[in-house]
Amino acid sequence: MLALRTAWMVLKAAGARVGGASMGTALALMLGVAGCGQSHVNLPDLDGDGYTQEDDCNDMDPTVHPGALDPDCPDGIDQDCDGVDGEVGLICNDFPVDRDGDGYEEGLDCNDGDPTIYPGAPEDCCEEVDRNCDGVIEMCTNCFPWIDEDGDGYAAEGWLPPEELDCDDSNPDVYPGAPEDVCPDGIDQDCDGIDGDPAVVCNPVPDQDGDGYGVDVDCDDRDPLVHPGAEDPTCPDGLDQDCDGTDGSPEALVFCPPDADGDGFAVPEDCDDTRAYVHPDMMEDCFDGLDNDCDGSIDEEPPEGCWFMNGMRDVDLEEDDGAAPTAPLMSLQDDQADLA
Repeated sequence: MLALRTAWMVLKAAGARVGGASMGTALALMLGVAGCGQSHVNLPDLDGDGYTQEDDCNDMDPTVHPGALDPDCPDGIDQDCDGVDGEVGLICNDFPVDRDGDGYEEGLDCNDGDPTIYPGAPEDCCEEVDRNCDGVIEMCTNCFPWIDEDGDGYAAEGWLPPEELDCDDSNPDVYPGAPEDVCPDGIDQDCDGIDGDPAVVCNPVPDQDGDGYGVDVDCDDRDPLVHPGAEDPTCPDGLDQDCDGTDGSPEALVFCPPDADGDGFAVPEDCDDTRAYVHPDMMEDCFDGLDNDCDGSIDEEPPEGCWFMNGMRDVDLEEDDGAAPTAPLMSLQDDQADLA
């Protein structure tokens, strides 16, 4: 009421005609001078960033207010409340995404979760994976995910049909399509299930030991355990069982102990690898103080008798009356010393 009366007095003093409109104008002027300056203080600041709802374009986010840092490139948010998202006039490109770090961004890389898959990547046609992103899965006709033991390019196991697998993965001359001997030789070189050419009449080759290998390929046709493809022990034993020209396998130098005395036996079989006349196959010399046959006993007399005097066998060491011979007997050890 006091405000209205004051407003009327102001207008009256100014000589203005008092009306409803002029009275409202005077009242507004008074409020602007006396009280409107205090009205901003009471507006809320919901996000506590120091800016009220009147100035803050997003009073629910404390990072958004006049003067806030607005990234140069648009990000969908007008952080500084200037009505523009980002810097005006700046052209920004989105950074490419390369999730697997193979140098090819998402969209160009057909599998951005595998660093071995990208445009131009090398492909293995045996694994059925499109690694070079050309949309084609390469397929091979000679894929062997298993080991090729003999290095002939064919494995004995795999997903290929049986006729494309190696029927003998220990022989590099045997594989599907290999040159086949015309006459049977005990080896099916081309893995077709037939040894030789059925259309060719061949003269039979003698096979004295009956091991299936004739004298033309059997390096010992008197021993049925010796023939091409037979099992040859890794360590040399004096026999070339598989007729490959080598006694033992190439691994012998690594896995087999040396035979120092050259008697065909190595430690631990040979109980004395410094004497060639001491090994498991040696006859015992009952008078030399040595365990010649490596059976753990020294100079015992075996049922078949003893050896002495440079290999002469003594089967009657005692005379008819049971007395021992009067002449001293020379042992193999004595012979070896004399020869030296």
